Formats: sequence, C-alpha cells, structure tokens
Amino acid sequence: RGRATFFMLSSHATANPETVKRAIVEGNEVATHTINHPDLTMIPLPEAKAQVLDSAAAISGITGKPVTMFRPPYGEVNDKILEAVGMPAILWNIDTNDWRLPGKQALIDRSAAVAEPGDIILFHDTHSDTVEAAADVVRGLHDRGLELVTVTQLFGGQVPGGRVRAR
Repeated sequence: RGRATFFMLSSHATANPETVKRAIVEGNEVATHTINHPDLTMIPLPEAKAQVLDSAAAISGITGKPVTMFRPPYGEVNDKILEAVGMPAILWNIDTNDWRLPGKQALIDRSAAVAEPGDIILFHDTHSDTVEAAADVVRGLHDRGLELVTVTQLFGGQVPGGRVRAR
C-alpha cells in the first residue's frame, strides 16, 4: 500500500536480481547507491564517477529501465561529482538513524509520527528493525493522510538536478 525508491548497491543487486525485479513489478522505483558504498568524496573523481555510473548501468541491465538518480553513501557528494555523474543526488530530510539499531518503536516515532508532505525519509532495508517496522510505518503514514510515493512521483515525474533533500 505504498511506493518507495530503493537505492541499491549494484554488488547486491547483481547477486539478487529477483529482488530488484520484484521491486519494479510491485510499483517501486530502483536507483543506485553505488557499487560497494564508498564515500565518494574520499576517492578520485574518475573512481567516484565509475561507482555511480557503472552501478547505474548494472541495475538498468536488470530492470530494463534507465537509472536516473543516485543516493551517495553517507550523503557525501560535492559539485564535481554531481557534474561528472550528471544525475541528481537524492538525500533526505528525515534521518531515522536506523543503522544505529534504535528499535522498532523509535523508527516509527522518527518517521511516521513526524513526516510531512514532500519529505524524504531515509531507511535501510538491510536492518532487521527497519524491515520489522515497515508495515507500521506505512500504516502510520496512511493514518495521517500521507501517501507513499517514489522520488520521481514526488516531483511529478521531473526530479530536479543537484542535491535533492525534499520537495
């Protein structure tokens, strides 16, 4: 009962193509989170560019759809990377800090209880607390009258360039 944009590491996506295809079939959007999660600002620019574009190509090869945006690991990106990559960096304005494993209720409180229209909420589907909280987060957002959409839907089909944190 909700849509999302999944920013995937291509190293995981290529090892689990059925999961990537399922996300698309279920109406979600898939974009890149690089090949293997480096801080892009700490590696040479050609390597940073390859991390994003090679990952995008691998994911596109699985989905059959172009990858048009990325989420930089740790939210670290600079103007040189944005220019080299040529696609928007999708960040967030609500950080659940789920990677710190705060527990299911904290994740609900940090997302469903505070989100407003246009917000981008950061979750990682690699943490069990996040997976366990997902249904309650979706229900909580719906109960507050909010609709879950992909990033592209959030922007009416035209995602702005540069760093994007919310609508």
